Amino acid sequence: MTIQSSIIDHQSTIMRQERLPEFGVYSSFEVELKRKYTRWRGYLLWPLVSLLAWMGVYPDWVSFSGWASALLFYLLGGHVSSTALGVVLVVYILMDNLDGALAEVRGKSEFGQIVDNFFDLTSLLLILLLLCKLSVVPLLWVLVFQAAYTVILVGGFIANFNGLSVLILRVRILVVVPFLVVSFGGLSDSILRYALALGLFLQLLSVVSILFALGVHARGLRIPHVLSRVSLSTRALGFLALVVDVLLLIEALIIFRG
Repeated sequence: MTIQSSIIDHQSTIMRQERLPEFGVYSSFEVELKRKYTRWRGYLLWPLVSLLAWMGVYPDWVSFSGWASALLFYLLGGHVSSTALGVVLVVYILMDNLDGALAEVRGKSEFGQIVDNFFDLTSLLLILLLLCKLSVVPLLWVLVFQAAYTVILVGGFIANFNGLSVLILRVRILVVVPFLVVSFGGLSDSILRYALALGLFLQLLSVVSILFALGVHARGLRIPHVLSRVSLSTRALGFLALVVDVLLLIEALIIFRG
């Protein structure tokens, strides 16, 4: 092995060590923005985070609570006003930010954000299914959007773990924020369709970037064994969320394609 190759391997190892605690499927240009956002989020949520930490609440429990609020959001769809749905969505957003802030206080695990991203993924499906249920977007859009988001989370993690530079555009904000605008602003739900269409386009750009990078470096990719790092209780909560999501997706396929 040459001195130059040794230096490259050492730099690659350092990059992986720096990225692992972040995990979070981010492009390199977002890292500093993420750090600033995390710092301000910690300031704003400090009283509630301190209380949860004192009570012994774990970040994974908060992540699951976020999914539970998304499930409530889906179940209430069509039965309550759009304003009430907006309130539930605000609760979901709060939970989605609380888990990360709580993890900062209780101490991050090496792959802790995997749990957060898993529940983000399962929650997103419930939100998208409600948009389909309310006839805002077609089921095909939901399936493509969810599939692309899955590729971005999984492929982005593998790319970051291996120190690859990829374009990662996470577009949940284009689903959540427009819904809040429609709920509290009384605007047309056509905004949601346009936002989701833009999100689909941006996600496809990310998918192409990620798959290309993984394809080029396929022979040397390292795939971490992350499931063993997750507690049994968290696995059980994740399995429950996954089963519920799959059942609701099957129901949607039967209803909207039947």
